Amino acid sequence: MLDMYNKARYYCRRKSDCVFGATMEIPYDIEARIRTDFAKEDADPILDLLKELKSPSHDMEPNVAAWVLRCIVFLARGNFEQLVSAIELARFDPRDLIVSAEYEGWESKKVRNLNLPFRKISESTDQHDALRSL
Repeated sequence: MLDMYNKARYYCRRKSDCVFGATMEIPYDIEARIRTDFAKEDADPILDLLKELKSPSHDMEPNVAAWVLRCIVFLARGNFEQLVSAIELARFDPRDLIVSAEYEGWESKKVRNLNLPFRKISESTDQHDALRSL
């Protein structure tokens, strides 16, 4: 894992166009999700990697950066290789990342809002599911 982390870190430092602005603070809900989804020994290196991401052409607003981070972590689903793939997608076009994380199905139906903290997402999903079952 550490070798893969170092490769990803080198790749993001080498590119001047990673994802966000200067080193950013990771919102609590995202840090908690990383600590839940990934192995205990991997969480801190992953958080360090996410803090170092840079912006493609301009600094993102903090709420947009958090939205993109939630999408990255959601798509990773606890898998480091998928995390790196999601970071690559965010570097290429954050809008594609958001669509991949929030929409599902051939008709591209929006099924989640990752602009909300993870706890609120699960609450709204539970409410949505309850309403659909009526």
